[in-house]
Amino acid sequence: ATVYRGVELPMFSLNVVRNIVKQMGVYELLRVGASAADVILLDEGLVHQAHSLFVHPAMAPSARELEHFVREVPLPDLLVLVESPAEDVIQRTLARGHPRVRGRSVSTIAPFVHHAQWVFDEVARLAAQRTSLGVVDNAGTGIASIDASLEGLVNDMLTMLKRDTPKPGVTRSHTGG
Repeated sequence: ATVYRGVELPMFSLNVVRNIVKQMGVYELLRVGASAADVILLDEGLVHQAHSLFVHPAMAPSARELEHFVREVPLPDLLVLVESPAEDVIQRTLARGHPRVRGRSVSTIAPFVHHAQWVFDEVARLAAQRTSLGVVDNAGTGIASIDASLEGLVNDMLTMLKRDTPKPGVTRSHTGG
């Protein structure tokens, strides 16, 4: 069993374990109960727990631990990564805050955002060896751009899901302004 670095508060760590167990149960129920014709969309499923496990405000993620996680976690038939420029994500995080980042300054939020983007880029790179990966470039931040991004994301996902057999690899689309 792998023990990941305990860099968070004990209650946060307990909540992460609870979420992983819950999501593993959902995954297993869906795996056993779904038919081949069913399309199931999960937002922030089991793979997303990489954020809780490996993204910390003051500590860089461990490549070795992340590789182990991606190798062991069940992957969906299609994993979608939505990319945005770091500066946009930093500004959104500054505006709304994040419970794991103390303070609302660029100096505290930027490292957290950069760690998160590195983690998800690595998850995507590693997962693409085992499953289909859709990468959506969400470069826009205005309301019209967000609407276009959502429409483009849904269309891209439907196109990828219409394939008879999802294959490992990457499909990229640009949906932002």
